[in-house]
Amino acid sequence: MLSQGEDLATEFLNYLRAADRPVSDLMMSPVVTVSESTSVQTIVEMLQKQHIKRVPVLRDGRLVGTVCNRRRTLTPPQGHDRRRS
Repeated sequence: MLSQGEDLATEFLNYLRAADRPVSDLMMSPVVTVSESTSVQTIVEMLQKQHIKRVPVLRDGRLVGTVCNRRRTLTPPQGHDRRRS
């Protein structure tokens, strides 16, 4: 998984530069998600157990934010207006 603050190996960067590379080669599946009602403690444990740094938050199957292990705060997706939720 790509993460901020880490240097990427030259071989990996060359792999990413291939024009015909499908995103399926890079994505993590299945996607680990939580709902808005998931407790913070459960999310912290999930991040540690799954060795991930962020997890999408869903409401009725739609992305409404993310939780990051640095801030452990909800972050709305780009372009999302909480007032319209």
